[in-house]
Amino acid sequence: MGKQLAKKITWAIENFSSLYSKKIYSDPFIVGGCKWRFLVYPKGNNVDYLFLYLEVADYESLSPGWRRHARYLLNVVNQNSVKRSKQNEEQKWFDVQSPRWGRLSMFPLNEINAKDSGFLVNGELKIVAEIEVLEVIGKLDVSEETSTIMESMDFNGFQLLPSQVDFVRHMFEKHPEIASEFRLKNPNLRAGYMSLLLSLIETLRQSPQELNKVDLAEAYVALGSITDAGFKVDWLEKKLVEISEKKNKEEAGETRMQEINEELESLKQKCLDLEAQLEKEKAERKLHQVSMGKQYDKKITWTIKNFASLPSDLIYSDHFVVGGCKWHLRVYPKGYNNANSLSLFLGVAVPTSLPSGWRRHTKFRLTLVNQLSDKLSQSKLNELEQWFDEKTTNWGLPSMCPLNEIHAKDSGFLLNGELKIVVEIKVLETIGKLDVTEETSTITETVDVNGFQLLPSQAKSVSRMFEKHPELATDLRPKNPNLRTGYMSLLLSLIETLSQLPQQMSKDDLLDAYDALGSMRDAGFKLDWLEKKLYEVSEKKENEEASETGLKEMEEELKDMKQKCLEMEALVEKEKAKNSDQAYLKKEKQRVSGPRIKELEEQVKKRKLTLSDLESELKKEKAAALASKVRISFRDVV
Repeated sequence: MGKQLAKKITWAIENFSSLYSKKIYSDPFIVGGCKWRFLVYPKGNNVDYLFLYLEVADYESLSPGWRRHARYLLNVVNQNSVKRSKQNEEQKWFDVQSPRWGRLSMFPLNEINAKDSGFLVNGELKIVAEIEVLEVIGKLDVSEETSTIMESMDFNGFQLLPSQVDFVRHMFEKHPEIASEFRLKNPNLRAGYMSLLLSLIETLRQSPQELNKVDLAEAYVALGSITDAGFKVDWLEKKLVEISEKKNKEEAGETRMQEINEELESLKQKCLDLEAQLEKEKAERKLHQVSMGKQYDKKITWTIKNFASLPSDLIYSDHFVVGGCKWHLRVYPKGYNNANSLSLFLGVAVPTSLPSGWRRHTKFRLTLVNQLSDKLSQSKLNELEQWFDEKTTNWGLPSMCPLNEIHAKDSGFLLNGELKIVVEIKVLETIGKLDVTEETSTITETVDVNGFQLLPSQAKSVSRMFEKHPELATDLRPKNPNLRTGYMSLLLSLIETLSQLPQQMSKDDLLDAYDALGSMRDAGFKLDWLEKKLYEVSEKKENEEASETGLKEMEEELKDMKQKCLEMEALVEKEKAKNSDQAYLKKEKQRVSGPRIKELEEQVKKRKLTLSDLESELKKEKAAALASKVRISFRDVV
């Protein structure tokens, strides 16, 4: 079996000083397809020293003859000073006779338990191990994971998702100079900055009501990073200024407009109440006629986090597509016009972008989910059938459920602060052009990982990254989900860049990588570990270039040596030819003889031996250089 990549494992032992057990084990973990665990004697083993081992987990259940060759570093972490941490690095074979290896006496327990020693912080002892499985004899405990690859397309030197191509093409047609001075050449970093640009544009496409001042401040920071990278986005900066001004006017408000809007909303509410009551009665009569599976084309679930503490009077869901049409949900968490009931509506997303005369006939069901009882969910379930058009872009229920019932303790509607809403939709008829044709639509699903919206193929990698670096985004300033996604795409692009072979990277790539690292640190990511990896890659690149120069010099020397050998062999053949001529042999018998030829042959032989040694040395150098040209993985970078 081939060499496995190294992995870092952290074990935090709580209440270390008050442990009563003679020995404790960590949970099992997997490295190189093999299960391992730590063994610690917290009170020492007949002496007052810490005993720490790395052990093969469940080794009694392994097949006869199993063996595992591993290199490992055991580190008892000083949480105040890294320099004072205690380390032990070894390379051992593990087998049935020796299933565990480590230090019989790591260091004195009184040093660990000393006040302000730094080894115990809040009673917690932290152990970190770096493990590299070199060889495994016998069956692996766990087979290697398979990865899912998301396809991408090249457009103007940028790798894009299929769903992004049309939009980016339109952007380049309208602003052909946008990337004319873009400095970065590395394809991963180019893709990362393009993702950040698209995320910023998506942010600015939101309505002013959906954006707050923090969103706009973060947008200006993202615009600065994009401009520093070389994008020409004067038009986008102008748009951002316009939106900021519009937001300021909106917050300042105009008294007369506010009065008109309030009167208009009041009239709309009365109409909606009457229509909703009528449709509610219609819906209740239809519930028993057809099954749920046949009534609707699609079911969408919207989970609203921290519902009780939402500051906004109105919030929107993300857009979703049903029947070739874009929709969204809108909720008034404090009730419509400060009523005492939750107000919930289904709306046409971006109706202003649709052609004149558009209409959509839709049947839909809104459900406020009780997460403790399905029966209680059904009691908050309402079905409507309506025409949506230019005058009526939203339909729903101003009084979905009393707010006091939702917020009541153990009501079941709020679980861990989350409110769950389900909408089931069937588009019956559409007049006008569809937003997205069913045959060509490319809707990219995303999943949430630590507050970042990611592609499914990215979720596992990012989860592992947060497990290894839990403090990664604790100080991240952007709160807007689109900008957070853009910065995460840039981070993943940088990691992918550092996973390339050194010979695939130019000095410009490394300079671009340092620029990208700076942008992400400015945004608040904690990336000391990635900066260290970038420095290692830079050093490796310099060493590789120096090695290649040495190989070229050695090849030139070898070429020169071969030429000299050829010349010497030609001289030997010439002397032999002269001696074969009998007449010439008689005349030159005293001056030229056999010893002269032997002398030349000895010189040829010596030079051939030197040439052979030089060729062997060159082969070794080439083999060493080739062995270093191994692409590292995402896990190795992280």
